[in-house]
Amino acid sequence: MNGLSRVKSGGAAALAAVGLAAGGAAAAPSPAPFEVQVEAQSVVCAVPEYTLTNNGSGMFWGSGSSQIVRLGERLFVSAFEAVPGVAPLNNARWALYESTADGGWRLCQRDEVERTREPCPLGIGAGRLVLSVNPTLVPPVLLTPGVEVKPSGGPARPAFLEFDPARPELPPRPMVPVWADAPPFTDHSYRAFAADGANGEFILFQQSAGTHTCWAFLDRDRQWRTGRVLWPAAEDPRYSVQGARSPVNYANAILSGRRAWMIGQSPYNIWNRIDPAQAETWGRNRWGWRMRKLHCAWTPDITTTPFSEWVVIDDTMDDGGTIGMGDSWLAPDGRVHLVWQKEPIHPRLRDEHFPDIRRDWRMFYGILADGVLVEKHQVLAGGETCGPLRPTGYIGHPRLHVTPDHALYILCNLVGTTPETRDQSGTWALRVEPGGRFSEPVRVPLAAPLAVPFFTASPRAGCALAEAVDILSAGNRDGQPVALYTRLRFVPATRRLP
Repeated sequence: MNGLSRVKSGGAAALAAVGLAAGGAAAAPSPAPFEVQVEAQSVVCAVPEYTLTNNGSGMFWGSGSSQIVRLGERLFVSAFEAVPGVAPLNNARWALYESTADGGWRLCQRDEVERTREPCPLGIGAGRLVLSVNPTLVPPVLLTPGVEVKPSGGPARPAFLEFDPARPELPPRPMVPVWADAPPFTDHSYRAFAADGANGEFILFQQSAGTHTCWAFLDRDRQWRTGRVLWPAAEDPRYSVQGARSPVNYANAILSGRRAWMIGQSPYNIWNRIDPAQAETWGRNRWGWRMRKLHCAWTPDITTTPFSEWVVIDDTMDDGGTIGMGDSWLAPDGRVHLVWQKEPIHPRLRDEHFPDIRRDWRMFYGILADGVLVEKHQVLAGGETCGPLRPTGYIGHPRLHVTPDHALYILCNLVGTTPETRDQSGTWALRVEPGGRFSEPVRVPLAAPLAVPFFTASPRAGCALAEAVDILSAGNRDGQPVALYTRLRFVPATRRLP
């Protein structure tokens, strides 16, 4: 079964609620369904300018896995630092920060020995604080003033570091997966990391070679199981991005009770209206991103059952756009709720070769049952046919927030494209209602929109459900890049004080 044939479609776009109907006409105001309160905002740490590392990565590059977790009243953040005097690619390191009782942050420790290219996601489970790392095995290349050094990478070694949450300044316990066939790993990990918060177990997905992603599962007894997931089929290898298989990138990972999911997007040069003979219409150099299929594979038991075949959740194969995974949540009934976005075809490609295709931005919400999409609803839309206020950012965005009573909110950014709608640009929230409906959007009262992608202390990272949402995002203070912490609370109208 294709995975879309069982979909229940629906869900009208809710842009009318922010003052504009789909055609731009004014909408009558109505009471907000909930209030968003900003409870805290603080600077966690400085973030290096991109030019300082210049390695193709950055603190918020690992969009599918969180770098902020909550354990009771304490928060931990995995930061990204530049290693002074070292040439790219592997010229970065992790640093661990902890929140303090006065609302500030303290540096617990940083990696003074090993180097990496990418940020390192965090997970929390049964009181265990675990960091996914991918240190290089290549000796450092030192920078010399006046001498140009060509960036270079090489092999890497995936591992977990377990910290003592009560004393996070102590050296962590290293744990290296035991692989059956010594797969080759590099500094380009494209990894996804998740934690089972209740059971204290963790899973890593990391690319290897050119046909598959390897996985490593660490159980509650600190025993390893490892395996691999073969990538979905690509287009004709003569035209494909990477041979006969298409990688699954920037993925969400979910782990609970040894059930595991991997959900991510895959690149394709050739879509339904491309003539492969016209090479000028395909490829990334001229036309940017080509993520065109959103894939899911899962297993009911990572210790006993292989992953399912890949299912296509959604795609842009008819219009040449791009698709990006946002966030996901495994509900108590075993169904997976997810949000994703689609961006339109490159404007010049459309104008030169496909002038009839309309350029619209769309956000979707769906539900998976046993790895198959059973519901799909459009949440928001904007563009040439849908109105001048549109969702923006599509890799690692939007995010979900789930409260202890399982109220489900979508946190996203909208941008106005006309003088009349530009003042509506910002961060907004919607509540998912029964039957594939959505509340009116409510603007988040922040001085500046959350930079995307941003991280939340997610259940996928093992965090307990909470009334407030903890957010880590990029920011700027006094002209310098920083990592910002923000705490928001969603207050339903029925709970407000008179």
